[in-house]
Amino acid sequence: MSIESGIRDKVEGIQDLNDRSAAGFSTEVIPYILPALDTFMILLSCLAGGIGYDVLIGGPFEILPLCTVGSLASLIYILRMNSNGYYGLQESAKPRLELREILVCWFTTGLLLALVAFLLKISATYSRGAFVMFYILAPVALLGARKATKVALAQAVTQGAIGRGDTVLIGDPDEMATLQRSDLLALCGALEARRFTLSREDDELARSSKDAQIISAAANFVRHHNCRQVLIALPWNDSGRIEFIRDQVKTLPVAVRLAPDKSVRALTDLTWSARNPAPTIELQRAPLSGAQRFVKRTADVVVASLVLVFFLPVMALAAIAIKLDSPGPVIFRQIRKGFNGKHFAILKFRSMTIQENSNDHWTAASVLEHR
Repeated sequence: MSIESGIRDKVEGIQDLNDRSAAGFSTEVIPYILPALDTFMILLSCLAGGIGYDVLIGGPFEILPLCTVGSLASLIYILRMNSNGYYGLQESAKPRLELREILVCWFTTGLLLALVAFLLKISATYSRGAFVMFYILAPVALLGARKATKVALAQAVTQGAIGRGDTVLIGDPDEMATLQRSDLLALCGALEARRFTLSREDDELARSSKDAQIISAAANFVRHHNCRQVLIALPWNDSGRIEFIRDQVKTLPVAVRLAPDKSVRALTDLTWSARNPAPTIELQRAPLSGAQRFVKRTADVVVASLVLVFFLPVMALAAIAIKLDSPGPVIFRQIRKGFNGKHFAILKFRSMTIQENSNDHWTAASVLEHR
């Protein structure tokens, strides 16, 4: 390894450390943390209401019915809140407390819960008095948790402790200069992005050449840092340049979106949220979402395990035949490049003979034609 490449690797390592330290945690976890917090508050309110009521009347209390009612109420409430987009970062970080929305959502949840309790006739195990206390305590706890969440998120956004470091921004210098932190947060869930500024050349041929070099550098950055999305900031009427960039990045396995230009942003009030999303144009979809990758990985492991067990006798016979046919290991191992340029080790039955070269190293020298 040369001195230059070593220095470059160290510089990239320092940049990676700075990128990771710039954001304490990703915005992708927000839609999971907030419902979990609401679930905890509802369960706590249900337990407090039920136990408190039983203590007041001097009767015995059971934890299981309280947990069941609290879990059902949490499920109904979270589904309703999530459908309205209140768990997104943009909506959660706003200073205004959604008092009316939360109260309406909770009271309708209580009505649905009361209907379910009536249909299932669970009044014998869960008293009406405990339900009334739960019905009163839960909205107070939910409003308090929502307010505390907004304060914490506002401080985290201000201090740059929240964000995501997997975004690359490619665009025109003028367009990129007008993109504020709040715009990036609404567009891609990041307070900052690695920026690659395109050329200002007037000559179209020279500009295209320099743009190609810049986009190539951005593509290498995406592959090296495992980025998930590319945001393009160009005037929407510059269709030729947009198409040129689209052709250059189409080999990248990431989502590519066109951000609204200055004229489009001037027509909006920048109050984008999950219910009113930012007007980006999707130029290229990511191959798989996080949920889809999880499902695929689970299916791969389960199906591969079943197939491995089924073909194990055949594989054992193949291994014995290879061992008897020629000297050397049964399994051949090789490093190859896979998705997004990542290296992985492939294992397969050896189909080559093993010979010794002049440097006293064993190598696979010839392919057996009959295999």
